[in-house]
Amino acid sequence: MTTPFLPSPSDTEAARVRLEQLQPQAGQVPARLAGILGQLAAGKAVQVVTLDPEMTTQQAADLLGVSRPSLVKLVKEGALPHRKVGPRRRAG
Repeated sequence: MTTPFLPSPSDTEAARVRLEQLQPQAGQVPARLAGILGQLAAGKAVQVVTLDPEMTTQQAADLLGVSRPSLVKLVKEGALPHRKVGPRRRAG
């Protein structure tokens, strides 16, 4: 599920304050989290995508913006992790 989030001015200020509070813990805060807060603090919109730990090859292809056959080729080449569930593959 994709959820767009357009920050209000109060959201932007809250993100800025939280980012400043986290600066002393720089090595302990995941870079991606700090990056998201930085984008919000700058007033930029962010988009959050929730994912299951595993997905069908079609779901993975849709997420990556490639065709399903192209994704299956990447899986077969070992470029993407997967497991087989019966005759089907699950990307994960």
